[in-house]
Amino acid sequence: LFLAGGFSTIFETWNRDFEDLEYYQEEVQESMHDINLHLKPFFAFATYGNDQALFFFLDEGDNPPVYQYAEDKFLKNEKGEYVSWKKTKESFVALIEKHIEQSLRK
Repeated sequence: LFLAGGFSTIFETWNRDFEDLEYYQEEVQESMHDINLHLKPFFAFATYGNDQALFFFLDEGDNPPVYQYAEDKFLKNEKGEYVSWKKTKESFVALIEKHIEQSLRK
């Protein structure tokens, strides 16, 4: 995260200010509550507005898969159905490494 934080484009336009992480959790949980979505405990580490987030579940190990949430259900699952959340990366490390590599190419 230290290396990734050195690049302002690490998550492009996603909010990722570590000082506001508690606020992110509350906003994402409220958004999910608004659409009657109840997930197991998770940690949102980046948000886009108050109704989109990148997160991982707290019970999925030291290098958990990363999921994306969108209140407006514009994400498509593997069946082509619109859903409010889905897995986007196999691991948190893979997500960070991808963004570091992209930032270094710029």
